[in-house]
Amino acid sequence: LDQVPVLLRRAFIATEDARFYHHHGVDPQAIARAFWTNVSVGHVAQGGSTITQQLAKVLLLSPERTLDRKIKEALLALKIEHEFSKDQILEMYLNQIYFGSGAYGVASAAQTYFGKALGELTLAEMAMLAGLPKAPTAFNPRLHPRRAWQRRAVVLARMYDEHYITLTQRRLAEAEPFHLAPPPKRAGDVDYFLELIRKRLTERYGHQAVYRRGLDVYTTLDLKLQRAAVRAVRDGLIAYDRRHHYRGPLRHLAPEEVAAFERDHAADRPDRWGHLHAVVTAVDPKGARLWVAGREVRLPFASFRWAGHRLPPEEPGGEPRWEAAHAPAEVLAVGDEVLVRRVEGEKGVRYELSQLPEVEAALVCLRPADGAILALVGGKDFTTSEFDRAVQARRQPGSAFKPFIYGAAIAAGRSPATVYLDSPIIYDDVKLARKWRPANYEQRFYGPTPLREGLIHSRNVVTIRLLQDIGIRRAVAFARRCGITSPLEANLSLALGASVVSPLELTSAYATFATGGLHAPPYAIRRVVSAEGEVLFEAEPNPERAIDPAVAFVVTDMLRDVVRRGTGRQVGRALRGWPLAGKTGTTNDYHDAWFLGFSPQLATGVWVGFDELKSLGRHETGARAAAPIWTLFMEQALAGRPRLPFTEPPEVVWRRVDRKTGLLPRPGQEEGVRLECFAPGSVPTETAPAEEVARPAAAPDGGERRVPVL
Repeated sequence: LDQVPVLLRRAFIATEDARFYHHHGVDPQAIARAFWTNVSVGHVAQGGSTITQQLAKVLLLSPERTLDRKIKEALLALKIEHEFSKDQILEMYLNQIYFGSGAYGVASAAQTYFGKALGELTLAEMAMLAGLPKAPTAFNPRLHPRRAWQRRAVVLARMYDEHYITLTQRRLAEAEPFHLAPPPKRAGDVDYFLELIRKRLTERYGHQAVYRRGLDVYTTLDLKLQRAAVRAVRDGLIAYDRRHHYRGPLRHLAPEEVAAFERDHAADRPDRWGHLHAVVTAVDPKGARLWVAGREVRLPFASFRWAGHRLPPEEPGGEPRWEAAHAPAEVLAVGDEVLVRRVEGEKGVRYELSQLPEVEAALVCLRPADGAILALVGGKDFTTSEFDRAVQARRQPGSAFKPFIYGAAIAAGRSPATVYLDSPIIYDDVKLARKWRPANYEQRFYGPTPLREGLIHSRNVVTIRLLQDIGIRRAVAFARRCGITSPLEANLSLALGASVVSPLELTSAYATFATGGLHAPPYAIRRVVSAEGEVLFEAEPNPERAIDPAVAFVVTDMLRDVVRRGTGRQVGRALRGWPLAGKTGTTNDYHDAWFLGFSPQLATGVWVGFDELKSLGRHETGARAAAPIWTLFMEQALAGRPRLPFTEPPEVVWRRVDRKTGLLPRPGQEEGVRLECFAPGSVPTETAPAEEVARPAAAPDGGERRVPVL
């Protein structure tokens, strides 16, 4: 803390927590003051969080905005105050807080924005930095210079009110122009990855070493893939958002407010989404005119017809309904403040109506051979939420978990040709005293079904019967060997992916199939070197045999059919000719959408959903919401790479089988035959009967069965 100028410390205290040295982590006076201020203005204009609570929020790092979260923050703040001195807390805060533009900690922020050490900052520069943590993007001087100017004035006023500076100092600092350093050459949107690195380094070496020893850190990140990942996530979320229509303007400006808006936003630059604030100045039957960053642009109606026209719900309290907009005036009105997106195309620059998606996503790309994390996107925008959904989120994978059930079955002697009965079944849950009737997504049953078809088309009932047949313990053990580390439910809901996992661990587990059964734990740091040149850490990836190579190949071959003709077939169509395998996943009420897949060289997982358990909307399956993002990314990631085939172990056996029964064809049989692959010991020995009646491995009676679940 002694390296931070006293005036800079006071700038943060005056702005964020004037009573910092007088409370014990939670400030009742500040909470009461914020409450009455917010009530009086009718919206949240002031917060009551102390510096210690803000530090606790950073340490908790979860996205929820709930009363429970606030209570946890307060309790952790009290604990921090008990364990550390005020100066230690302030030091941790100044080193942990995010300042935008990829800068963590006040020293990094000083370099990022001004190219200066802390001791070289002017009062005006200190005030600008102190104003950033509240909203790092909104007050970023490069993106929004006028807002940053206004925010700096607020900080200087607070410092004056607290008697930290004189009136003369305040006036001189308010008049000082911005002298920003050239923006750092950012290789891409790497904020979530950098935060992962920072946390791993802090865990390994401690806070002091990370921030003061000048470590050189070499990572696994592939910048080309990272850029592609960020673009794919943003484009995919915008496509999803447009399917769910326009939520309306940011606000409506009165005529006398438009001039001030134009002045405040005249120098705006596109944010990382390409968004700019705009105000509608005219609407006519063919479109609208908008004022954007110092110029007037025209939006033709065809470019925002997607916005739709909102209709009242059919029932009180129900979901709103939408129909196609018939005229621009149904979407926009003069005075609307909206977001537009700047798009560069073959015909030049154009603008289109946009909005920041509310939905979130995560993407992870690994190198299966050694577990290196090549690309990682933890959310739609790090500046609005630092919670890393790729690493920290735990979500139900739905049908994306099924390959591990099928893999366990192949390892236990079943084959892709083994037939299970897809028919109604009732489970009596003894513990919950209720009945469970699992069904398929299509709400129909398909009768005798080979396991290959069961996985390709994601048949729930077949998977449940399969899990019951091989045993839950066997399936859990198989998933563990592949790399699943999260707790797994020891009941039949495991078949439907009810146990929560992170996108990173699920992608890592899929990578085990890509390597022919070798598992390499994911890692992000290759090497750490001290300022003196000493190598402190060197990653030594050591893939270990997790599952039998033949089992891995058979599961991979089944997953290849998923993208050729199953639930992921649009991936196969878009990436025709590439050796790819993958699986969709969708959870109850469309809370989560997944696509996990791999080539021999890359394993990638995509999750889409809301932070709170909220439906993505009807028919927003993994195939619709997540697979397009996966496809957009892999199109770029695979470009220029050789089309290497999956390695087939010599012990894999190929045989012609009867499609219906999974048994060997009858002598002379040519129709209804396909070529199937088998792990050793699973090749059928019986011949299909003349009547071609399938022989299910479970529930041969074919009727509705009642089974106790203990």
